[in-house]
Order: sequence, then structure tokens, then C-alpha cells
Amino acid sequence: MYCVGHSKREQTPLSVQHAAVVQFHSQPTMTMTLILCLLLTATTFVTSLDPDEETLAKFANGPVEIHKWALIGRSRINRRVEMNDPLGICCSTNYSMVWDVDDELIVLAMDNVFCPKHVEILRQDALGKNRRWETSQQALDRVMRTAGNPPGQDNMFYQGNFPGVTAWPVDYDSLMSLRRCAGAFMNLMMKSEMFTVKRSLLAPEVLEIPVFANDEVEKLKLSWWHVGENGEDEFEEDGFDEEDDMMVMDTVGNPLIPGLRDSFWASASIPAARLSRMHSTPHTDGQAPGLASVYTLTNDTKYEACGTTWNTAAFNGPSIVHNIEVQEGNVVETALAQIHALENGEAADSGWLNTTENRFTSVIALARNKFNRAVFYPQSRLHTAFIGNESFLNSDPSKGRLTMNTFWEVYEYDKNAPSTFCDGVDFLTRCSRRGNSNMNDSARIPYDFTKTLGACKTCNVWRGCAFCPYSKECMDDAKKGYCPKKYGTRRLGGEDFSFSPIGKHTECENTVEYLDVCDKLTTCSGCVNHTGCAWCANRGMCTRNIKGGCQSAAEHFSKGFESSTQTCPPEVEKTNYNCRFHNICDRCVASTHCQWCSTADPNDRGFSRCVGQYEGACGRDVEIKDIIGGVFGTGQCPVWKNKKEQNVTLASKEFISFYNDDVETDSSSSSEL
Repeated sequence: MYCVGHSKREQTPLSVQHAAVVQFHSQPTMTMTLILCLLLTATTFVTSLDPDEETLAKFANGPVEIHKWALIGRSRINRRVEMNDPLGICCSTNYSMVWDVDDELIVLAMDNVFCPKHVEILRQDALGKNRRWETSQQALDRVMRTAGNPPGQDNMFYQGNFPGVTAWPVDYDSLMSLRRCAGAFMNLMMKSEMFTVKRSLLAPEVLEIPVFANDEVEKLKLSWWHVGENGEDEFEEDGFDEEDDMMVMDTVGNPLIPGLRDSFWASASIPAARLSRMHSTPHTDGQAPGLASVYTLTNDTKYEACGTTWNTAAFNGPSIVHNIEVQEGNVVETALAQIHALENGEAADSGWLNTTENRFTSVIALARNKFNRAVFYPQSRLHTAFIGNESFLNSDPSKGRLTMNTFWEVYEYDKNAPSTFCDGVDFLTRCSRRGNSNMNDSARIPYDFTKTLGACKTCNVWRGCAFCPYSKECMDDAKKGYCPKKYGTRRLGGEDFSFSPIGKHTECENTVEYLDVCDKLTTCSGCVNHTGCAWCANRGMCTRNIKGGCQSAAEHFSKGFESSTQTCPPEVEKTNYNCRFHNICDRCVASTHCQWCSTADPNDRGFSRCVGQYEGACGRDVEIKDIIGGVFGTGQCPVWKNKKEQNVTLASKEFISFYNDDVETDSSSSSEL
């Protein structure tokens, strides 16, 4: 059942067009459906904040500037917080928060987020010797989409629309440290209506189990206390009660779930003249209830002239996009705004936002970049970067506006996404660990007791994730059927439980105990010649010789197994590679261990799979060599374009075709910035 808010512009400057998706375990009656829709789309109104002398004085000394007071409902500016972190990670001293008149969060700004020693650890993640950054040219090609992603840029770089140089991904520990420090403000952020509605729709058991099991481990706890304006403990103020300022939540632990594959380091660098109209328009990071954050690591005070703005769409439109109807309306009105600007003789490009309004938007609030400051805001809220002039653009991240841009789901992750959160845990714990985010090493499979045990424990602490001991993958619990079944031996507790995957009756220590010597074998021949072990040629990994231990019969090399090959070809002899990691042909065939299997359909040649470099890897019966890229085929890697489909109505597309013309222009001139 869908309760959908309409997308027409309201005459009053309200900032939210509410919509909610409600799922039922049983079919509700039509009456109940109507009642729930009315309840969930009802808006909580708050009287606009009066910008009197006292209020203006508070904001003058705070991190948030207000430019549309009529849309501001409540605020907490420069409130003190006392942090006690035994791990020496979180050192926040003060925070500011602003809500709109619909009582939805606009922004939380946290100052002095990390303790000094931990700031240096983050700097090593962002700028360490093994960290790979885009060049100016690569960033420009990505932003302009002039040549798709450059060859080899599949899993090595960020692929989104940020107009500057980027480094991807953010280290797992860096994300978790920011999550930890934000925990002191979860109650305050989760009071927003979009989050309370989402929480009310969740099954009770979801709220009773921590998102991250270690939130409840005593040694990882930190304590904090919010302090009022008069220096006393703060209770029952601004509509909040005592629970808001202490470690008491409606859920167990911290509900934040990091976007492991989405977060990135960045430095704004693309000149205004090279920006598309899309980049001059405020955007959202999603429509579902979730959060995004920007942490500023640069300590150059000149960048305090820059920041992040939260905006209304053109013509006093909405500032939060909850559904596709509102999104489509924004696209149409943005295109109309461009048409009107051109009719009035204005330039085709408006560049970076550096005033309180442009043809596409008006600024509600602005939070300045400041060293060791983090701002959190709803993903569905329209926002953009504020760059005063081109002196603030720099493709050298050590000298530029260096930020960590992160995204967060709340309470539960989207299990229907093409790449689930558990896949991200599996990916990120392999490719980045504190200053070693070199994507050339990102294919590695854990292959000894310590690494396998660590991978398992990192996976299993997340609610809904389970570790498969045979493939050594972290997978969504709903997909655990993909992990082969093998019942426990007497040594592991009898024959009455399934060992697939690690779960209720087994622990991570059982994984390495069961894999035993197979986990330590590092060559194909050594693995195959050991009784009970099998070599998975697509992943360069030794596992137990059971059905389904490897993900296909073609890559399964072992003895005493009916469908497997018993002799190791020299191409797969070496260990510690993972062909399945590569997403595009160029990177795949560049590896000395991998080849590309495409389909006969020319339209699909860039979206097939990477496998180990051995005869028959693309299928035992494949005879068409021109669809195989590598030593066993004659195929050439196809040109791959990153084309994004726009989910819009036909009426909107007439405007969009005009609006997006500049994305495909000027492809011949891409000089170094």
C-alpha cells in the first residue's frame, strides 16, 4: 500500500511534502488504509522562529547561518556537550541544531568532533601514501560524462557526480569512528518526523536487536552529557525530555548504518565554467529516511568561507523530496527556470552556488566548513556545496577543501538494493584498513587464521549479516541459502546443526577450526593435493572440498570430486586474487590471473563477468572465442559508457532533453585543471 503526497507546489512556503510507504503482513481494510495514509501524511507544524535580537545574537556566534527565517521552526545553537571516550576517539565540545516549521531536521553541526590523535589517523586515511586520488582529468571526465568512466576506473574510483577530485572508499574504521561520535546526538536527530514514522513501521524485534552488536560491549561505550545554556544539566527544554540528553533510545544501540560503498573523500576542484546545470542545482542523496554527513578535515581557515547549504527548489518549491512525484516536479521546474533565465539573456551556466539564491534555488540555511566539524542532515533534503569563488578550488586534496562525505541508513538497511550492506562489509573490510586503501590490493581474500577470524567477526556484529566459512564472504542473512550446507562434526558440537553460515550454533572460531589446513594453503596444487580441500580458481582461494564450496563447477579444482578438474593450470597457481572483484573488462584482463567472459549480445558486452584465467572458465561448451577477453580468447574490451536512466514522465522528458544538453557538449576540450 502506498500513501503518496502530491507534488504540486504549495502557495505557502512549507518545506515538506510528506509521503510514506507502508508494508503490512496482512491485508488491511480500505478504511484502515485511508486512516493510516491520513495519519502518516499529516504534518506537524511549529511556529516560525522569531529572529529577534536575542536569537540573532545566538546565531551570530554559531556555525549555522539562516537566510529564510519563515521556514525555521526550532533551534539549539552552540550547546555544550561533555564527552568521555575511553578510546580517545570522540572529543565533541559543542553542537548546533536547526529544524524547519514541519519539525524536520535541517542540520546538526558538531564541533571538535575527534580527539587530536584521531584526527591524524583520519588524515592518514585521506592522504596516506597508499591512498589513490583521481587526477584532475579523471574527475573532469567523470563529471562531464564525456567518455564514460576511463579505462580501469571500475573499482578504483568514486563514480558519482561530485564536482571535484575524490578518493574512494573511506576506510571502514574512519566511518565507524564518525558513527561512534554521532551517537551522542541520535535521540535529537531521530525525533524528526520522517524517522519517527519509519520507526513506527518497523517490526518490534527489529528495534530490540542492536544494529551493531558491539554497541552493547562495555569497553566500546562512551558517555556524554548535554549542558544547557546556563551551564546546568539540560532537561525538558524546547519540547525535549530527560531522555534526549542521556544514553536512552527507543532502539538498542546506535541506529546508524554506514554507506560503506557510497562514502568518499573529496576536494572541490571543477571550475564553474565546466559545471553542468545539474551541478548548479540543489540535489538530494535519496528519498528514503536516512542521513548524510560532511566532515571537514582541512585546517586552512580560508575554507571557512565555504560550506553546505540547505535549499528550497525553484519558485519556493519543497525543500525535502520524499517521493518520485516531487522529484519529477522539481526536474520540470528546474528546466523551466533555465529556460526563463536564457530568455532573459542570462548566461547558460550559473556555476557554483556562491550567493543566497540563483535561478534554481534559494538558501534556507548555510553551515560553514571548519576544521574538525561534521554536519549531519536528512538525505532527502535539498542541498549543495557553497563555494565563494574559484580560489577555493584545488585538485590537490592536501591543500584543498578536504571533506569526508558519508551516507547513512537508519534502523535497517535496504535488503532489496543491488549491492546490500553486507556485501559492502565484505568489500570494505578487504580493500581498506587505515591508510592502506590501495585498490590494487582490494581483491584480497582472507587466507589465514587471523584474517579469516577478523573477517568473520567484522561481518557477524552487524544485524542481518552472516559469514559463509567456505567462500569467506559476508552475506545478507536472507541470502544464506547461497552458502553451502555442511553439518557440524562431533568435534564442533555434534551433527544436529547446520554450519552454513556462521550463526546461532556456531561462532567465528569454528570457521577457522573447520577450514583447518585448507585455510592455510596458498597455491592451487598444494590445495588440490590435500585431502578434503578444493581450489576456487575465480577467487584464488582454498576451501573445503564440498558441493558449492566454490561458486561454480568450472572453477572447482580438487581430487575425488565428480564434477571438478584435478590438475591445476599454471594461470591459477598463485593465491590471493579475486577475479570476481573486477566490474569492467579493462581491469579484468589487466590482471595476470583473470579473463573477461562476455555474452554474444553486443549491447551487454560491458556488463558480464570476470573469471579466473583457465580453459573453460567462461563455460565448458563455449566455442566463440571473440567473446572472451584474455589469453583463451580473442575478444576486445568494449567501450563502456556510464549512462544513467532518468525515471521521469514523458511530459518531464521534453524539458529534460533541453536541461541536459550541456552534459554531452564540449567533450573535445578536457584540459588539465
